[in-house]
Amino acid sequence: MAQRLYFGLSGLIILLAFLVVSSCGSKKVETPKDAKVSEKAKVIEKAKVIEKAKVIEKAKVIEKAKVIEKVEIPKDALFIDDFQGIPKLSSDQANANQKIIDNYYKKKVLIAEIKKKDVAEKIELEAKKAEVEAIQQEFTQLVEEKIKDEKIRDMIANAKDADELEKILRENTNLSEAEIQDFVKKKALLVKKDKTLRLDALGKIYARLIRNKNLGVETAFCDAASSLDNFVISPIYYETDVYSIEKKSANRLFENVDKIIDSVDAYPGMLLQTEGNCDVRGSNVYNKNLGDYRWTGTVPLLVSMQFDRDRIRGISKGEECSIEKSASMDDNTWWSKNRRTDFTWVLNN
Repeated sequence: MAQRLYFGLSGLIILLAFLVVSSCGSKKVETPKDAKVSEKAKVIEKAKVIEKAKVIEKAKVIEKAKVIEKVEIPKDALFIDDFQGIPKLSSDQANANQKIIDNYYKKKVLIAEIKKKDVAEKIELEAKKAEVEAIQQEFTQLVEEKIKDEKIRDMIANAKDADELEKILRENTNLSEAEIQDFVKKKALLVKKDKTLRLDALGKIYARLIRNKNLGVETAFCDAASSLDNFVISPIYYETDVYSIEKKSANRLFENVDKIIDSVDAYPGMLLQTEGNCDVRGSNVYNKNLGDYRWTGTVPLLVSMQFDRDRIRGISKGEECSIEKSASMDDNTWWSKNRRTDFTWVLNN
C-alpha cells in the first residue's frame, strides 16, 4: 500500500510539472515587430477618437445653422445678389439725374464765386474803417492837445454828435470860436463816415442773408472768416470772469445803435443776435453760463435804445468760437479778445 501511495504521489507531481512547463512554453515573448503593431493600433484608436469628435462638432454646427435659418429676415433687406440685373434708368430718369448733378456743380462754382465776393466786400469795408480810424485819431490828438481836464475829455468822448460836442465845448472850455468850429467840423466828419460805414455793412449783411437763404447755404456756428457784423455794432469786451458792462462800453453801444436804428426796419425779417463768448480757460459748463450772462446783459441796454425786443435773440457760445491766435499774439491778448459779446445779424426762420 505504501508503494501505491508513493507511485500515486509521484504521478501527481509529474502531472503538475508537466502543466507548469506547458504554461511557460505557451507564453509568447513580444518581439520588436509585435511592438510596432501595438503602436500602430494605438494610433488607429486615437484617430478614431478624433474623427468621432469631428463628427460631433459638425453635428453642432449643423444644428446651429438650423437655428439661424429660423431667424426671420426683413422683407426689405437687400443683398448683393439683389443688385444683379437692375434695369437701366429711363430717359426721363437719366435726364432728371443729370440735372441734379449739373445743379450741384453749378452751385459749387457759385459758392466759390460768392466767397470771393464776400472777401472783396470785407476788404472794401476794412478800407473805409481805416479811414474812419484815421479821422478818429486826428480828433483824439486834437482833444489831447487842447483839452487838459480829464472830466471834459470824457464828456467829449461820449458826445454822440457834433451838436452835443459844440454845447460841451461852449459850456466847459475857453476855446476860441475857430477852435470850437475845428472840433465840430472833425466830429461831424467822423460821425458821417462812421455812420456810412455801418449802414453800408448792414445792407451788405442783409443781401448776404437773403442770397444764402435762396441758395440753401447755412451759416456756420462760428462763422467769422468773412463776417461783416462787427462793422455794424462793435463787440463789448470784459475782464476775466466779468459780465457787467462798463459805462464806456455802454456808451459805445449806444453810439453804434443810434447810427443804424432808423434803418433796421428797411430789412424785414432780420434779427439782431447777441452772442456771449469766453476765453478757453474754465470748464465748458462754466463758460456756457458766463456766456449767457454776457449776452443777456446787453438786452436791456438795446431795448432802452428803442430796439424792438422781438427783433433781439441771444445765445451763449462759451469758448467754442475763439478768434484765431496769431503767431505774434501772447496768451493774455488772445484771452482778452475772446471775452466779449458779439452782435450778429440773422434772418427770422
